[in-house]
Amino acid sequence: MDNRRSQSTGGRTGGGNATQGQYSPAGTSLNTLDWVVGIRIRATTILDETIVGQIYAYDPITCTLTILTGPTPGVAGPQDVRILKVSFLKDVTVIAPAPPGKKPGFSNAEPKIAYLNTSFIASRERDATKDEANRQMRVGKGVTKEGQDIFDALSRTMPCRWHEKQIVVLDSVMITEPYGQADVKSNDQNAAKRVKKVLEGERRKLESGRRTATPVSGERKGG
Repeated sequence: MDNRRSQSTGGRTGGGNATQGQYSPAGTSLNTLDWVVGIRIRATTILDETIVGQIYAYDPITCTLTILTGPTPGVAGPQDVRILKVSFLKDVTVIAPAPPGKKPGFSNAEPKIAYLNTSFIASRERDATKDEANRQMRVGKGVTKEGQDIFDALSRTMPCRWHEKQIVVLDSVMITEPYGQADVKSNDQNAAKRVKKVLEGERRKLESGRRTATPVSGERKGG
């Protein structure tokens, strides 16, 4: 066994002891660790948690180890996966080599490593970021619960946005605190009339809901 390979590999895959060097293929460069794919290990974390599983991937850039911890690794179907920072491990012990007949390397990993459409992922990320930004814009800062309830109710039928503590409806109508009909202001009288009508109905619904949810004081129970 090449002791230099064992020591160097142990340093790459764990913060403590490691005994996986004897399974490194002859002639494999220490700069590439794809040969560890498929090896079954027992890893102990710095929190003394023991994890047993099969190595699925090692990323030297993020220094993370991906382990399949399911009862039957390599079998088609859902797998339990743990992704661990190498610095989080204090001991790694090889308990079984890669399955016989399996060539080392990520291209031979089981389950197969699928192609990732990074453009699609980036698009999903942008959409999610935009949706979250829009959601945050719909939450008033420093407003009362009643004010937020009114905003949510109005925005179901009309475009609304917050301007400080004022509700802007249809980009032409302003509703100031405490968000009653008398607080509706606009240079567009038709738009103001429409908003007042909707506001009146929504406030009536909110008030009815509060009365239903609040028990009557002094209500007698029993016969």
